[in-house]
Amino acid sequence: MYGTEQDSGREVSSASSPERRETDLKMRKSNQSHGLNKNAIAARLNRIKKKEYVSNLERKVTGLSSENSTLKRENSELMKRVEELEDETRYLRAVLANESTLAQLLARLSGVNGMKLSSSTLLLVLCCLPPRHCMKKKKS
Repeated sequence: MYGTEQDSGREVSSASSPERRETDLKMRKSNQSHGLNKNAIAARLNRIKKKEYVSNLERKVTGLSSENSTLKRENSELMKRVEELEDETRYLRAVLANESTLAQLLARLSGVNGMKLSSSTLLLVLCCLPPRHCMKKKKS
């Protein structure tokens, strides 16, 4: 019923115009519905991939937030420790600055009641005492 000719690589229908339109319309509908299915499948796959991507990002955010909190807490503890060590260093430097005074004190005390004192013993004793500015001076 239909005759076809090759015209530069394309099939051309030799049917009458209304029949050809009907056939072309059916082919278009078939291709469109098939194309819609492909597009729907591609869109669905893209939505699934996007959900996975967002889920991975959310997991990363949760993990990094937890790690950040832990690091902040650790940093705070280390900063307190640094402050304590700086205070201790200032105190020990003040003690060492008074070393000449300690040496004179040791020389005076070395013969008292037969006790032998070394600078390390006196330093140990002084480290256990409160700082000078906390002690009240006695009036004689």
